[in-house]
Amino acid sequence: MIRKERVVMTSLELLHQIIEELEEYDIELKGASQKETRSFEEKVLSSMKAKLPEEYAALLAEVNGFAHNDVHFLGIDDTPTLGGLGFFEQNYVFETLHPYDDHFMVFAVSPFWVYALHVESGAYQAIDRKTWKSDCEFESFEDMISYPFREALNLLDLEEESVR
Repeated sequence: MIRKERVVMTSLELLHQIIEELEEYDIELKGASQKETRSFEEKVLSSMKAKLPEEYAALLAEVNGFAHNDVHFLGIDDTPTLGGLGFFEQNYVFETLHPYDDHFMVFAVSPFWVYALHVESGAYQAIDRKTWKSDCEFESFEDMISYPFREALNLLDLEEESVR
């Protein structure tokens, strides 16, 4: 179970730390262009009938997806995330595997959780990958997205976090 803690670093600060770590391995990450992001936002709205969070679009401008320490931050499908699935591919997989009728918009995936927006309620959630049930609700996109970023940086105590 995720224990909600006060987040000290912003998601952008955490993302810059991840970028620095990946650069140590000569992995250069690029952000999506404004044109790519606008096109992506339109495609999300038309296909998922939901508006893409502005904060997510802003993070895509910094880095168009990444995979680090088994955490995948989903980028626009046209840009592979170092072997991970893109946004639409991962959302399709999640909708196929998720046993409920609820509609989600997935932004990040880790070995333990899927970080997503429950479209009908507007709630940002961490969904347990074993039970497919919401493990935690977050107050905002910023609050939610900091968790997979902290996971990628090994800043979460995963043994304690995953104990129910």
